[in-house]
Amino acid sequence: MTVRRRGTRWAVEVYDPTKPSRKRYVGSYDTQHEARGAARLAESELAARKGKGGDTTVAQFAARWLDLHPRQKQSTNVGYAQQVRPFVDRHGTLRLRDVTVDVALEWALERRWTLGGVRAMFSDARRRGLVDTNPFTNLRLRGSRGRKDIHVLTRAEVDDLAACAHEVWSGEVAHTLHGLVSMAAFVGMRPGELYGLRWSDVDLRNDEIHVRRQYSKASRTFELPKNGKHRDIALTGPAKAALQEMPRPLDADELVFRASRGGPITGRVQHYYWHPIRCRFGKPSMDLYELRHFCASWLFNDLALLAQDVAHQLGHTDGGALVQRLYGHPSERLARDRIKRATGGSLAPVTALPEAGRRQDP
Repeated sequence: MTVRRRGTRWAVEVYDPTKPSRKRYVGSYDTQHEARGAARLAESELAARKGKGGDTTVAQFAARWLDLHPRQKQSTNVGYAQQVRPFVDRHGTLRLRDVTVDVALEWALERRWTLGGVRAMFSDARRRGLVDTNPFTNLRLRGSRGRKDIHVLTRAEVDDLAACAHEVWSGEVAHTLHGLVSMAAFVGMRPGELYGLRWSDVDLRNDEIHVRRQYSKASRTFELPKNGKHRDIALTGPAKAALQEMPRPLDADELVFRASRGGPITGRVQHYYWHPIRCRFGKPSMDLYELRHFCASWLFNDLALLAQDVAHQLGHTDGGALVQRLYGHPSERLARDRIKRATGGSLAPVTALPEAGRRQDP
């Protein structure tokens, strides 16, 4: 085995005669002790594979998988563990190599919500040489219907929804929830990012928001935003106006959106505050996340911004591909309005063709 320091972590390689380089990279670990333990485990797995054809079972590998290959965010580790657990309960006695595409497809159709974690586990098993292929990739499952499944509110509906906060709540709570609705609709931050927003992240002078963290209900902690990256985004006019109506604490590190006792508005607390608003609005099953869809459509269709600019505001890393796919088919009315504005509409004068360009009768 080879255990060497790489930056602040310890990298591990073990001898594997099946590889052209005769080396297999195992991973990197926080401490030398963890690295040596991982190296010994990798060597034992290689020996078992050579002698017994690879007898590691699903349950055996799942029990130590996230210790060997932890993800950066604790909420991801928690989510993956929850997703893998039902698969282990049913197929734990199977050898990893005996999990076929048929088994994977049957499972994915029944428990699709677990697919991300199980697929990730088998990907790591393949990297360790415990399986030759990942049976959970390329299953060709039917995808979503895209924007056909998304109902985007109108601007007037969003204004009515924000007003409902003052109709069912009062005082500081009403202003807080009015601000929450406005920020979700006109800035487009994810709910977890809104719950983690602090006043020190709000730059009212330069009309910017610094997205530094999100609240994870899985780990019940604040962690990096999705994709593990900070970003600076625009604070739009309607959202800024709502924030300026909110009482601002002396401590800039206080949460912007907090419950009456000071904690983040998430989970059951969110339901307590949000449910009466959506009921008053007339949509008792409406998810707060729908306001993020409104923001994307508002920026892309109504304001005609570039898809890559909208993607940056939303925190996408695909350069605008998802924005174009989900919101790239605006209503015919919006299309007509944009064409009229661009061409001057019906009042645009008709320019006569020059003499040289007119058709001459024979």
